[in-house]
Amino acid sequence: MFGSKLIAVTEKNMIRICLVVLLLDQDYHSGRCMPIVSTPTRASCDAKCTYSEATREANCEYRQLSEVPTECNAATYLSLNHNQIERIEPRTFQGFYDLEVLILSNNKIKQLGANAFTGAPKLKEIYLYDNNVEIFDSLALDGTNGGLQLIDLSNNCIKYIESGTFQFVVKLKFIALYNNSLSRLNPGVFDNLRHLEVLDLGSNKLKTLPNDIFMHLIRLQTIILSENQLMSTGRVLLLPRIKTLDMRNNNLTRLANITEETLGRLQIERIEPRTFQGFYDLEVLILSNNKIGQVEANTFTGAPKLREINLQNNNIAIFDRLALNGSGDLRDVYLSNNNINDIETSTFQLVTKLKLIALFNTSLSRLKPGVFDNLRHLAVLDLGSNRLKTLPSDIFAHLIRLQTIILSDNQLISTGRILLLPQIMWLDIRNNNLMKLDNLKEETLGRLQITVVGKACQVSRLQPVLRVTPNVLIQK
Repeated sequence: MFGSKLIAVTEKNMIRICLVVLLLDQDYHSGRCMPIVSTPTRASCDAKCTYSEATREANCEYRQLSEVPTECNAATYLSLNHNQIERIEPRTFQGFYDLEVLILSNNKIKQLGANAFTGAPKLKEIYLYDNNVEIFDSLALDGTNGGLQLIDLSNNCIKYIESGTFQFVVKLKFIALYNNSLSRLNPGVFDNLRHLEVLDLGSNKLKTLPNDIFMHLIRLQTIILSENQLMSTGRVLLLPRIKTLDMRNNNLTRLANITEETLGRLQIERIEPRTFQGFYDLEVLILSNNKIGQVEANTFTGAPKLREINLQNNNIAIFDRLALNGSGDLRDVYLSNNNINDIETSTFQLVTKLKLIALFNTSLSRLKPGVFDNLRHLAVLDLGSNRLKTLPSDIFAHLIRLQTIILSDNQLISTGRILLLPQIMWLDIRNNNLMKLDNLKEETLGRLQITVVGKACQVSRLQPVLRVTPNVLIQK
């Protein structure tokens, strides 16, 4: 009788005992309670997806699924791309303990509520682009255990993000919110994201940026703000590591807090026409060491006081003849170390107050007649390290104030009429194929410093001239 009573009691409390086991079963080393979860077999996941036990990757793409297949909870990589999922219930991923990469793109998800990803503590990457997400709850990322490094929410309908949304995932390195409906950013929304490197906010409806919105992003290198309605860059350019800033197609009137140091490390690829519209007091613009490939017509229109433009060390192949339109007060233009092989005749006619033109190492193979016409204030012209073989007869005829001309490291066989210029004082013709110095007169020699470098045979050809020219610097 005692035995039968004991059996009855055991059966009666079976559910309670099982519950206690679940609550008390612990990881011996960590001391954390770990629910007992059955590991799915390949067959159970393969019923809905393609599962590889070797790589623990579950491919569930294009399966017309309307919910997440929990049978695949042993996967480290789960792709649900192109399905019919409309909602992610709280704790849908409970038991996905080793999941690292989750792809939910191209579904019909409209809302991500609180604890949507709770139960997947090792998540590193979440892709939710191309859905219909309108609401992204401030607690949606709670429970991911802080290890998340990438979240892509591009091409959705998100209008607003609460301040604390990303505070559960402070190790984030990449956030993409491209092409949503964001009209404003809540102050503090990016606070404490000290590891963030890339932030894409392009193609939204942003008009202003809160003052300190990016203050905590000390490792941010790339920020995309193109296709908004911004009138200012705010304090973006004060960030210590910023390298790439995309501000295309906004309503900018100024680049706030722009410094030479910042421009030196940005990786600008293109400058839209009239980018500098409204920069009424800008005098010096340094865009060197970027990746600019083309300078288009009216690029600098809107900055009437510009006196110096530095575009050295870019990839410029095309410099439009109207690029300098609207910069009539320009004095110095630096275009060295680019790939410009041709300059239209009228390019510099819009900036006749120029005193310095630097075209060193730009792949020029010829100079068009008239390209330097009317530059009566030009004092320094650097054409060194190009591919010039000849000089048009009157190419320098209008340069009545030219004092220094650098033609070193070309393929010239003659100096043309350079030495007829009334104020020429320094001529650098090192490393050419010169046979003679044309139009060399005693009057010119009295003020001229000629630098000649080349092979012994090239220098020897000039010896008759050199013997009567004490100013020549022979460098072998």
